[in-house]
Amino acid sequence: MTQTQDSPTLIADPKRRGILIVEDDLGPRESLHYLLRSCSYVNVHCAQDGQDAITQLASLGPAVYLILLDLRMPVMNGITFLHHLAGDCPHPVGVIAATALPTEDGKQQFMEACSTNLIPLDYIGKPFDLTDLLELVARSLDRIHTQRVAAATD
Repeated sequence: MTQTQDSPTLIADPKRRGILIVEDDLGPRESLHYLLRSCSYVNVHCAQDGQDAITQLASLGPAVYLILLDLRMPVMNGITFLHHLAGDCPHPVGVIAATALPTEDGKQQFMEACSTNLIPLDYIGKPFDLTDLLELVARSLDRIHTQRVAAATD
C-alpha cells in the first residue's frame, strides 16, 4: 500500500516533521526545544531519558522523523534506548547522538546500536555549534523523508 503525503509516515512540510529531543538536563533540553520552535519546527517533543522517550514514541508514532539523543542519561541511557527500540521501529527514523565525552569507542557503540530503520546520522560532541546543528537537523529531516518515500513506493 502506498502512503499519501498526508499520512503521518510521509509529512510533506519539513517544518511539520516530528523531532524528539531526548536529554536528561532540563536546561539544554528546553534550549533545544526553544531553538527548534523559534525556527518554525512545530512538531518538537521532549523526553528526559530513554524510558520517557519510549513512552513518547509510543504515542507519537511515525510522525517522529528525527531523534536528538543524549547518550549519557540516568534511568535508561541512549545506547540502551537504541537497543530497546531497534526491533520496534517500522519506519525510518534518523538519530543524531550527542555526548559531552565523544570517543571513537562511543561512536562505534552508537553506530552498532542502530538498526535498519534507526539510521545513525551523526555523532557530535557537546557543546555544539547551534548553526551547524540547525543545518544538520534540516538535512537529516530531508534524508529521512526521502527514505520514507522510497520505502512507501516499494
